[in-house]
Amino acid sequence: MIIDQETQLWLWSETTITTFALKVANLYLQKKYSSSPIPATVINRIKEPETFKALFPTWVPFEEVDNSEDFIPGDPQDLNILLEERTKFRSIDEVRARNLPKGCDLKSLEQYLNDEDFRKVFKMERKEFYKLPRWKQISLKKEMNLF
Repeated sequence: MIIDQETQLWLWSETTITTFALKVANLYLQKKYSSSPIPATVINRIKEPETFKALFPTWVPFEEVDNSEDFIPGDPQDLNILLEERTKFRSIDEVRARNLPKGCDLKSLEQYLNDEDFRKVFKMERKEFYKLPRWKQISLKKEMNLF
């Protein structure tokens, strides 16, 4: 959920926030506040700061914590810092070991390789790879232990 106060943007999630949601919120910020940026904070259930809770007429705290997805609520984080951490390039070994922050897209591990490593692994440029049929991309990723 995105809440825009015009002086602060909040991105709230009941579970680990996806990288896609971070990108959407960032794009929204860039479009609406390009000339005068505002702070953006990512928050999880149970860890909502008082300034966020104060936006609502009443606040009923969450009582049940569902750890079925190994979800551990984190402290509020700056959207830009979290997005940078989630989208930065990593070494081939880190990617193959799935040594990535929670919320990273494990179905598209190739996106975390820098261009040089990408060429080394797939023997082609990114553009060429993404032009291939989806089944061929999956096959190549499986061969390279990136699936």
